[in-house]
Amino acid sequence: MTSSTRSVEQVEEERQLPCVAVTQARQHLYPQSVSDRRVWALLTRFVPPVFEARQPMLRKGESEVPSTAGPLPVVREHAYSSPTRARHNVANNRFATEMAAPYGFATGDGCFNAGIQRFRAIWQVARCPCHSMRGLRRTKGEGMGWLSRWLKLGLETPVSWEAWLLEARSSSGYRREAAVRALALSGDDRALPVLLERANDWVPQVRQAATRAVGAYLREEHLSAWRAALPMVAALQRARRADHTELLSAILAFLAQPMCLAVLKTDLVSPHREVQRLLFQVELSAVRDDSSRYQLLRGAVLSADLVVARGALSAIEALTNPEQRLSLAGVACYSRVAAIRAGGLRAALAGGRASSCSLARKMCEDRSEQVRSAAVAALAPEDCAHVAQAARDRFEGTTNARDRAVALDVLCVLVPDDTARLCVRGRGDGAPLVRCIAYARSFASADSEERDRLVMFALEDASARVRRLAAIQVRRGASPPPREWLRALVQRNRVALPSVMSVGRRLSPWSRLALLLELSLSFADEDEGMRGVNEEIRRWSADMARCFLSPSVQELLIVQRAWTGARDGLKFDSQRDVAAHLRAFKVLGG
Repeated sequence: MTSSTRSVEQVEEERQLPCVAVTQARQHLYPQSVSDRRVWALLTRFVPPVFEARQPMLRKGESEVPSTAGPLPVVREHAYSSPTRARHNVANNRFATEMAAPYGFATGDGCFNAGIQRFRAIWQVARCPCHSMRGLRRTKGEGMGWLSRWLKLGLETPVSWEAWLLEARSSSGYRREAAVRALALSGDDRALPVLLERANDWVPQVRQAATRAVGAYLREEHLSAWRAALPMVAALQRARRADHTELLSAILAFLAQPMCLAVLKTDLVSPHREVQRLLFQVELSAVRDDSSRYQLLRGAVLSADLVVARGALSAIEALTNPEQRLSLAGVACYSRVAAIRAGGLRAALAGGRASSCSLARKMCEDRSEQVRSAAVAALAPEDCAHVAQAARDRFEGTTNARDRAVALDVLCVLVPDDTARLCVRGRGDGAPLVRCIAYARSFASADSEERDRLVMFALEDASARVRRLAAIQVRRGASPPPREWLRALVQRNRVALPSVMSVGRRLSPWSRLALLLELSLSFADEDEGMRGVNEEIRRWSADMARCFLSPSVQELLIVQRAWTGARDGLKFDSQRDVAAHLRAFKVLGG
């Protein structure tokens, strides 16, 4: 009987028949968690209106049909009595066919086949909360892809370990979350680095799933996995996408156990710098007595890694024994890092012990200016004369250039009245390092006129380090030498060209251009100096984009004469840029 020949009463009577198939599914598969109930609500929302069974309704007191009771009922398509509902019926049947077929259902005269088993598989995979279907659209040719995306299921579930690792780095947050859950359930040690990486994921759900998964690895059977995952733990400490304090605290507390430390340090050959810092942090949190803490800090304060050495230096105050604190500060004074030596000296001086005075006298000979300044400032008045005499003997008697430079620097501080004579002597020394100290001290004590004269002397020096001091003084406010003097200096000493161009940037823009054009005449086209001049001209052109200073009459004539002589030797782009600026300021006509 079709829907056109049946009466309204028959249709209404048949609509009251229960859906036994759905009853069976609910009996065996009804989920217990809230997230699964949302998925269940979606599916059962469409199943009852579409599928009905021709079996009598259960009476009160009777139990539901068990899963093993007889064949599954025949499912028929819904029929409506009105033309309007008939149109809805056509669309609903089309949706029923599309939705039921991928899961093993059949409409019309078919049966459920393995529908119940397919639903059971769905509950085993879809374990994450669902959201609204609003805005989701079916992609052409994708079939059930929209439902799979809405259920957070991939169109193809990975079947290998490598596939799950690739899914953990997918661009889809749903896929990454599913991969994290699958890797967590595997319990494989190889999954730990990936889970630590996903713990800093930009999707909160993925981060939460990864954090819970990492917590399951905080057991002794996974110690070998943690040794391989130490770089990822160090990277998680630097991460700032979310607050990982709780997770990191749990990880460090687990790794600080004696058994874990022993396993982590086994066969660890030349670990990465970040791993060394993490192991030091773990070891420091694991020690409980001062003796073990002192031995650990003693070795760490001499580390070449500044972070480890600074961490050990800051932990000196944690030692309760004053002798151990002073001893550790003295050990820090032998570090290869100047900042650690200075910090160790300050820590020793803060103790107020008599032995710290002898340490200060010894540190006056340090090669670092930072350490020497702290040591000289801590000298007692009766020790200043002794240290000054020792420095004078080294300055006059030793042949080592670094020792003479250190002695000169200490003498200029302790004997300020003799600074000028010592600097004059130092500027004539054959070692560039001694001359640098002499010029630096001379610049510090000279007035403006003396400083301008010293700039010219320093620019004539053969050492690039000394010439660099002169350029620094010009940037700090000293007057640059005249343009003619700078040009003559380059003609006498071509290696001084970089320092001359650096000083020339403090000239007026038109005097600077005239100097560069005149310097270009001193070099060949393929010479290194000519390439430097062309680069400086391009820099001048860029600076002129913010300049509105017109040249004076004298500068106008100098630039016109220099441009006429040097124009043909410049590169095409330099010629074009300079000519554009000259025409803009009416230095050139038309």
